[in-house]
Amino acid sequence: MSVPLIATYRLQLREGVGFDDARAMLPYLVKLGISHLYLSPIFKARSGSTHGYDCVDPRVIDPELGGEEGFGRLSTALADHGMGLLLDIVPNHLGIGRENPFWQALLRDGPESEAAAYFDIDWHAEAGGVPGKILLPFLGRPLTEVIESGELEIVGDPYPALRYHEHLFPLAAGTDEGSLEEVLERQHWRLAWWRCGNSMLNWRRFFDITELAGVRVENDAVFDETHKTLLQLLSEGRIQGLRIDHVDGLADPLGYFERLAHEWAAATKQPRWILVEKILGEDEDLPDSWPVDGTTGYEALNAILGLFIDPVGLNRLDQTYRAFNGDPDGFRKTLEAAKRQILTESLKAEFDRLIRRMLKQQDADIPKGEIEAAVTEVIIHFDYYRTYGARDRFSEVDRQRLDRAFGEAMNALPSDPAVFDFLKRQLQPPSPLLQAFEQLTGPAMAKAMEDTAFYRWFRLVALNEVGGEPDQGAVSPRKLHAFLTHRASRWPHALIATATHDTKRGEDTRLRIATLSHLAEQWDREAREWARMTERYRTDCIPKPETAYFIFQTLIGIWPIGDEGRAGIEPRLCAYLQKAMREAKSETSWLAPNERYEAALEAFVKQCLEDGAFLDRLEAFCKIVSPVAAAMSLGQTLIKLTCPGLPDIYRGTERFDQSLVDPDNRRSLDLETLVQIPENAPIDWHDGSLKQFLIARTLAARRILPELFSKGGYTPLMVDTHRPDDFFAFLREHENTAAITLVRQRGATLDDSTFPAGRIRLPKRLDRKQWRDVIWQHEVETSADINLESLGAPATLLVAD
Repeated sequence: MSVPLIATYRLQLREGVGFDDARAMLPYLVKLGISHLYLSPIFKARSGSTHGYDCVDPRVIDPELGGEEGFGRLSTALADHGMGLLLDIVPNHLGIGRENPFWQALLRDGPESEAAAYFDIDWHAEAGGVPGKILLPFLGRPLTEVIESGELEIVGDPYPALRYHEHLFPLAAGTDEGSLEEVLERQHWRLAWWRCGNSMLNWRRFFDITELAGVRVENDAVFDETHKTLLQLLSEGRIQGLRIDHVDGLADPLGYFERLAHEWAAATKQPRWILVEKILGEDEDLPDSWPVDGTTGYEALNAILGLFIDPVGLNRLDQTYRAFNGDPDGFRKTLEAAKRQILTESLKAEFDRLIRRMLKQQDADIPKGEIEAAVTEVIIHFDYYRTYGARDRFSEVDRQRLDRAFGEAMNALPSDPAVFDFLKRQLQPPSPLLQAFEQLTGPAMAKAMEDTAFYRWFRLVALNEVGGEPDQGAVSPRKLHAFLTHRASRWPHALIATATHDTKRGEDTRLRIATLSHLAEQWDREAREWARMTERYRTDCIPKPETAYFIFQTLIGIWPIGDEGRAGIEPRLCAYLQKAMREAKSETSWLAPNERYEAALEAFVKQCLEDGAFLDRLEAFCKIVSPVAAAMSLGQTLIKLTCPGLPDIYRGTERFDQSLVDPDNRRSLDLETLVQIPENAPIDWHDGSLKQFLIARTLAARRILPELFSKGGYTPLMVDTHRPDDFFAFLREHENTAAITLVRQRGATLDDSTFPAGRIRLPKRLDRKQWRDVIWQHEVETSADINLESLGAPATLLVAD
């Protein structure tokens, strides 16, 4: 079944949502205009998984979701509704433990096991002083204490194993006799305290999550076994597209995609549609050699968001941030410090493994400390997630990026040139050390930026988003036009996302905070007054002024537009702040929670939200923010729905989404309300149904004219008015059909949507076109150009066919 690409709807399975629940939503999604259901992973995950990225057996469709029968019912329903399926898969890692048959076989049989080929294990590294064994850091206390407490038990059912609470560690054949200490000594593994994992682990994992082991999918036999059920579903026509998670973890992404594209062609005659989950750096694109169809849209999210940042106001916010002891010029330093911390703490085991391998390769007797210092500086100054030199050569772009990192590292660390000369030789294709280096730089960047620096630097936290740069400026119309022109020519089938299951804030939370750049002078006064009013609630200087500023911005983002939902603000915010501050790793952390600090922070929030005077100020300011943010929400949504690429709607965001990072953004949906799509434009915009109405009307136009939006060209349009940079407009054309998108990104408010005098200038070839407003049904005044005043909505779509 080949389904025209109109729009995807991302649905998170688990936590009460299975295949039958997804099937029940299909009539609504069809009415909304969705062509493809976009599902999180479906293969067997660890029991009770909340996300599915901890798959333990990719050969089995998860029984917790409904199993093969449930997925079969969903597949049939999708076909009956004329819909396709975009499926998220996880080739880089597997969840480990008693439910993973490959992992259990590895523990039982050691390096001679067939399962040993599945995992990236350094058998020569010392695992807690014992070479040749797998370190298992899953004990709640040091091993000697656990043994003395009697928490370890040898069992024979379902197989000879050592039981520790919920863990079951298989015993090597014939090793279950003797004392507990003797039995432990005979195994292919060594148990250790969980705190040893970050420093002593001798196998690759997903970032710093020891429950997820890296998989050697570059091995043909491993690929075959882990993909056979997936390819069977593809051959049966039950999958129309694949989203590949965490491609930067793979040893050889190009090799993986070439193999996957080959298997796709062998399994089905459907057009290939393979998307990659990849964070691109500034001016970075996917490698030309990859046989894929684009990314999942992080770079599009941030490019479109930047259009709705006021550049003048953003500069003013630098001063506000300084008033709260922030350092608006120092994000790069913040990131460098975070990277250094990550390499010495969370990823120390991975870093040490790379250094050990380098020491074995060197012949110049360079001291270990000098190699460690040089490698650290190169990684810190490498501004991208990774290079891709696993084959015989670097691309010229990759070579330039790595050379730049070496140059900056050498300036930062005056050292014997022999050290950097040695590193340059080792980090060139086809050196075996390059692969280990590439598989380290990605996690180092991700953990340092997304999971640390983003929670330390708070100038305007709308910009602290996955795939974004918190210190970036606003995106000019010219720059966004260039970005979208490139998308039209290179990636017409890539996703355009404004929210995902991984984003740090819901799309409307983000826009409400972005509105502060439009209200910068007023916000400066408000923020300083809020700080004065709440000073008495700080205990022992907790929170610091910059953290209080972070809290104030977050409150703006999530404060309900109406009365409903205010009772839940406090627990949501407190839970979020605990997560945010632990991610920051400054005052508290996941490894060493500071209960006193966290309690003081929670008390500050509670007292603020019980202060009537503070709440009155908050409410009054949010009444100014809300209509501006709502207007920008319509504009952002329309750009996403009509620009080159395939629009992706994250579950529930068809109405205003003021959520925070997971698990907040995975709260249950109010389906009873969602399915009530307005037939006419709602007069009251406060409940978000106006956004849903715009989506339904726009997707209806895409469905009527699918080739216009999937194949149509892209032309920037000029708006003649006294503030032309307040407007963003573009033209899509295909054969005899055309569409104009017009968005007012500054100066718009849903309380007053009148437009100033002006015209949209059109190419002469469109002089005789008759345009109609397909969303709001306004009369369109046109001659050679289009009269701006006749439109009067912050987001308008005009179609001529």
